[in-house]
Amino acid sequence: MSCSLMMYGTHFWDDVEHALIDNKLGSRVFITTRDGNVINYCKKSSFIEVHELQPLTEKKSLELFCKKAFFDLNGNCPRNLVKISSEIVNKCNGLPLAIVAMGGVLAAKKRDVFVWEDFSKYLSSELEKDPSLNGIGKILGISYDDLPASLKPCLLYFGMYPEDYEVKQERVIWQWIAEGFIKEKNGKSVEKVAKGYLTELVSRNLVQVVDVDDDEDDLARGESYRVHDLLRDMILKKSEDLSFCQFISKDDQSTLCVKSRRLSMATSSNDFMLSTEGSYIRSLLFFIEFMEEQFPKLLRIIPIKYKLLKVLDFEGVERDKSDCEAPENLGTLIHLRYLSFSNTRLENLPESIGKLENLETLDLTLTYVKVLPKEIGKLRKLRHLLFESGVKFAALEDIGGMTSLQTLSDVSLDVDGALELITELEKLGQLRVLRLSKVKEQHKRALCSLLNKLQHLEEVFIGGLADRELIIDLHFTALPMLQVLHLDCLECNSPM
Repeated sequence: MSCSLMMYGTHFWDDVEHALIDNKLGSRVFITTRDGNVINYCKKSSFIEVHELQPLTEKKSLELFCKKAFFDLNGNCPRNLVKISSEIVNKCNGLPLAIVAMGGVLAAKKRDVFVWEDFSKYLSSELEKDPSLNGIGKILGISYDDLPASLKPCLLYFGMYPEDYEVKQERVIWQWIAEGFIKEKNGKSVEKVAKGYLTELVSRNLVQVVDVDDDEDDLARGESYRVHDLLRDMILKKSEDLSFCQFISKDDQSTLCVKSRRLSMATSSNDFMLSTEGSYIRSLLFFIEFMEEQFPKLLRIIPIKYKLLKVLDFEGVERDKSDCEAPENLGTLIHLRYLSFSNTRLENLPESIGKLENLETLDLTLTYVKVLPKEIGKLRKLRHLLFESGVKFAALEDIGGMTSLQTLSDVSLDVDGALELITELEKLGQLRVLRLSKVKEQHKRALCSLLNKLQHLEEVFIGGLADRELIIDLHFTALPMLQVLHLDCLECNSPM
């Protein structure tokens, strides 16, 4: 007997558990599920054994595909189709069901490399058109439909990222929060609730963990996440039906859905940006390479056409070597909650940054910004502020007023007024993550006072310590929430 608990969930096991007597007579019940919560629930019975199926290897995947696609050739792939067959098989990521379905469809197609390349390129439309592939869509659709309402927009948001894209944990959960998908629950902060949602999506096998930190038991601490290509196809179809988001690729000539709320751009055409109606757009993400003159022009366009933006993300946008400045009209985006220029050649922020009174996340890591304008102190709702070591605050006296800050990185103490800066940091009682660099002997007493007062700290990074003695002399009371303490000693030439 075998059954799937995907639809019935844990309640089904409550109904049948006591009817299944382990009398050692050889009978077995096989339960299949893609939900990790079901597995944990069934484990309460001592005779349960869990067999976690692993994806097929690349070799086995190709063998299975060829067996289905070239059954009349005894599974031998024609030479002209070897490369494209491997490409199609790789899209299946070792999933037998997907491989068998793909092989069955292609077995009926002309064995022409151009035909097969078209199939690979337009896989999403083929999934909709061909009845042979409906099983995959149905299974993925069931997984989506089974999600609680609170998790559905979180999963759909992965459609904002390109195919095979690996997104960092902090980036995706801060964007969820900016969108309003996450609410405080049972006294937990929105960040902790969001991490819980991410963990559940992983346990349901809808989101894959790419890189895992040392603590492998905590799924939500994985560094990067992605979704399977076929699942992404389903997400994009659902997103289109719901006007949730639209992904515009480099070769995509389609026009923007009028009611789409979110837009990801993988084309560098400013003409497209000028021609689209931006009044509905709440999130705008870019995954493109700009020419020298394009990026500054785009920065001026956005505050004019997309006034209701909550999320604006330029992370990793590649450009020519010239640097650029953010336009003064950036401050007109008063609804903005998430703003990232990470890994761009941005040189400065305008004074109007202080008008973004709803901003919660500002990411300036790997940019050319050297000074944070004094107006940044007006951002009272800012929760996460990230920048490069060596960046200076134009006005130290305003830092302590940003009392909503939970993440602050990377603050260099190699500045004039370092002790005054530490005193201001003591006022940030909600800090969870703090990264300090270029710490010196004269900062020791003030630094200990700082750590003693920030009782909500979960992660502390202290870099540039002069020697081991300074580390030993760092006396502070136990931090009840501390999970990570990273001390980087220059003399040791290694973290401790």
